Amino acid sequence: YNNTEFYLQDNWKMTPRLTLDYGMRFTHQQPQYDQFGQMSNFFPDQWSASAAPTLYVPACASGVYPCAASDRNAMNPLTGEILTVPGAKNSSAFIGTVVPDSGDRLNGIRAAGDGIAKTGYTWPAMVFGPRFGAAYDISGDQRMVIRGGLGLFYDRPDGNTVFSIPGNPPFADSQDVRYGNLQNLGNSVSTVGVPALITFQYDADVPSSVQWNGGVQMALPWNSSLDLSYVGSHGYNMMGGFQGGNTLNLNAIDIGAAYLPENQDPTLAPSTVPGADVVTTNLLRPLVGLSSIGQNTTGFYETSHSIQASFNRRFVNGLSFGVNYTLGLSYTGNTGLPNPERLTHAADGTISVSSDNQAWYDLMQDLDNRRHTIVANAVWDMPDLSADGGAKRVAAAILNDWQLSGVLTAGSANHYDLSYSYQSNGSNVNLTGSPDYGARIVFNGDPGSGCSDNQYAQFNASAVAGPTYFSNGMESGRNILEGCPNKTVDIALVRNFRLGGGRQAQVRVDAFNAFNVLVFNGRQTQLQLTNPVDQTVRNSQFLSDGSVDPTKTQPKNAGFGGATSAQAMRTVQLTFRLSF
Repeated sequence: YNNTEFYLQDNWKMTPRLTLDYGMRFTHQQPQYDQFGQMSNFFPDQWSASAAPTLYVPACASGVYPCAASDRNAMNPLTGEILTVPGAKNSSAFIGTVVPDSGDRLNGIRAAGDGIAKTGYTWPAMVFGPRFGAAYDISGDQRMVIRGGLGLFYDRPDGNTVFSIPGNPPFADSQDVRYGNLQNLGNSVSTVGVPALITFQYDADVPSSVQWNGGVQMALPWNSSLDLSYVGSHGYNMMGGFQGGNTLNLNAIDIGAAYLPENQDPTLAPSTVPGADVVTTNLLRPLVGLSSIGQNTTGFYETSHSIQASFNRRFVNGLSFGVNYTLGLSYTGNTGLPNPERLTHAADGTISVSSDNQAWYDLMQDLDNRRHTIVANAVWDMPDLSADGGAKRVAAAILNDWQLSGVLTAGSANHYDLSYSYQSNGSNVNLTGSPDYGARIVFNGDPGSGCSDNQYAQFNASAVAGPTYFSNGMESGRNILEGCPNKTVDIALVRNFRLGGGRQAQVRVDAFNAFNVLVFNGRQTQLQLTNPVDQTVRNSQFLSDGSVDPTKTQPKNAGFGGATSAQAMRTVQLTFRLSF
């Protein structure tokens, strides 16, 4: 790939008090592609149900349904022919694979340069990034200045969004080889596998971000200054995250598909567990003949707003200090979600956005907004004693050239979610009727803030339950709980010894987390249950009488809700340095 960029910029001092900065950046950002043309893309509107390959379905060779595992085989649904494997009890391993010579294995797939761009996907050949800024000196003596700016910026997706594409058909193929060894593969039974694809949205947009700010800078008495600003940003046409991020599965199995009568496996005995008798995943895919289609899409966005303040005193009379504070007003978007959209599929393969997609967005839009962030620092060069001889000279040798400094790091912690796991009968296909959409944890009461002084109860575990069957995946939002706030002070004490002739020795003592503050920064957040019907907690931190389980008193084996880690306690470091 190649990037070609140029810009025009001008600074104009309109009046002695007003200065404008403005410009335009021009960006030609070529899509990244394989120089040997080994790329392909998938086009849902070119996929045809009538051209889809036929997949082997489950059948009982005896004709009696349901049947024992030894009688369960793969059958060609077009001819009713049972696939037999010499020397094997049955051919069930081939259920869901492609019947040889059936359909178009490249159904909806186009190689790069074959009627599409040689890059495999496209986006605008040129994008434009205007920038504007202004500064106005209110007082005329630069003691109070209003500043503001606005700009549009572009980003290039990382290479992992395209590195896997050469593994797509028609450049890579898969075969299911069974019942053989390396030395006699020719005698093995082989069927055509169902390929999974990684693609890039064909008519994509260049990931973009609008950023803006406005504020005032003031000179204050005592050699200090104050900067107070509002800062905002809106990213759009974004990828799901770094390193390829999350993708949109165009062939995701619709929620509830595993519950439908037509999707039940007739060879299995009926079960009371929803989704337990469903056919294999390949037979559930709406775009038949293909497995998951992970499209790297420019369909993600995020928006943030904050107030940022900074107060600083210059180093005068041996003392300087400063405080930086950020108030996070909001941080919302859909980045980090497993899919930017919830999809439904028609019988002909037409893809549309689910009717509950907006409700899902509204529930899941909260990102990790850190409400308060504080960083403060101070440096004090301790007063020196005048050494004019005698006892004062000895005292000065002891008391002079000391410096004390410190840093306070404080503020809100990251948000986190709770998860669940079931010992049995609790997979996605059981809970939502789709292996591609998961359920979420259920809150039956107030779980608390997510942090407490109690090592064994960081949140109210009794207010949490696992999801049950027929879930729509919207039991709760994300980033519900917040970790423990930081309040750490690091201190350094330095003594310099002047040795003459430009030589100097220094002794430095650093105390990290000087006040030995305990801050829990990890906890057991997974609720482990028996099954969706029997929600017995298998990793409770407490016994039935309310006492702490003696097997879960240490962080390494904490139960649900218990702390698993904390920031490092006080650490003291001694350093000696000689300069010459």
